[in-house]
Amino acid sequence: MFERGFVGGDLYLEGAFKTMNLYTDQGKIAAISGERLPCRETVDCRGLKVLPGFIDPHVHFALNLGEFTSADDFESGSISGAFGGVTTFIDFLDPVLEAEAFHEKLAQRKLFAQASRVDYSFHTTLGHFSGDVQPLINASLAAGLTSVKVFTTYSESRRDCPKPVIEALLRSPLTVLSHTEKDDLVDPDWLETATYEASRPVKSETLEALALADLVEKTGGSLYMVHTSAGSTVKALEEHYGHLLGRQFFLETCPQYLHLNRDCFKGKEGPLYLLAPPLRSPGEQALLKDRFSSIYSIGTDHCPFMRAEKLRYPEASKVPKGIGGIEYSFLLLYELFGDEVIDRFTSHPATLFHLKHKGALRVGMDADLNLLDPQGTTLAGRGHSKSDYSPYEGKNLKGRIRATYLRGEPLVIGDRLYPSQGNFLRRRLD
Repeated sequence: MFERGFVGGDLYLEGAFKTMNLYTDQGKIAAISGERLPCRETVDCRGLKVLPGFIDPHVHFALNLGEFTSADDFESGSISGAFGGVTTFIDFLDPVLEAEAFHEKLAQRKLFAQASRVDYSFHTTLGHFSGDVQPLINASLAAGLTSVKVFTTYSESRRDCPKPVIEALLRSPLTVLSHTEKDDLVDPDWLETATYEASRPVKSETLEALALADLVEKTGGSLYMVHTSAGSTVKALEEHYGHLLGRQFFLETCPQYLHLNRDCFKGKEGPLYLLAPPLRSPGEQALLKDRFSSIYSIGTDHCPFMRAEKLRYPEASKVPKGIGGIEYSFLLLYELFGDEVIDRFTSHPATLFHLKHKGALRVGMDADLNLLDPQGTTLAGRGHSKSDYSPYEGKNLKGRIRATYLRGEPLVIGDRLYPSQGNFLRRRLD
């Protein structure tokens, strides 16, 4: 006898919906059938779409920036995500400058992450790395981290990664994540909030993306460009390196670049919207939407702060950069693109980042499930983040997530959060 049966719903199976029943046992999907099978508990899914649990491959919980720390720790951030159907996230190690520091950085983050209510992993992160990178590659893989993030900017804080190191990483089995801006076109000392976008222009993203695509082609590596902000960047990559997109060069964008634009920077509350890369013009946003088919995955870059912190300084350069979004990320995209977004929250990040038991409704996979009511609506509010504002507050969104299950057990049903403990996911290449 199975533990739970999810009956009568439209199951998302390999890219299409089929009305079938799904049964769980010991945290796994145990059967998918058109027949009614015996189970201890039945969940009526009629009128609902049954989706895999969502994966957010790009969050920053408890990010320490010195004077500021992001508002959400691993507990509150994971709870906020749970209410948005996120059952797995990938955070980041603090930047590693030399291989010997890797294990300390990993132990630090794993300690903080013990409070997570959903499953999680980490990306290794490099700063201005010196020395032989091969020991770090070996240590990362041995620890179950199959991906590494680099920055091509932030030279003022020694976070920029030297190009020879990036090339060596691309020749390794790791997937390289890149914060992609041309450093000499970025002005880190920009003062005026209203014109902040000009400090990190579209050109800086586009030119660096093309340079990295050339390096990917040269090395045969795999690169995931985080928070793609401009439609022009996607268009240029399609024109010059379209054969790499979705195969070796993978594009992520975030809800903010599709729902907000640079007009948000105007006025006295402009600092609330500062982030890097910045929000773009309405024209760039429209072009990004038009090129959505080239976007491989959605990450939130979830990194909110408190209102008072964002408004503390008049100088844009001193404002902590980042906003929240994990709780409403799926519905924000579903509002714009409907079912087209599902793979970008599930199978795509699971495949690229070696989350082998996540991202699909198949027998043997973790029973991470979302019950989506496509006829429902959701009014975005502040949500369950510790931050005291949301950039999406007041938006009325299509769809409502009625329930979320983590490894077969209730995580959120309606407005109720159930007890849960997230697991660290060791990711392996094989």
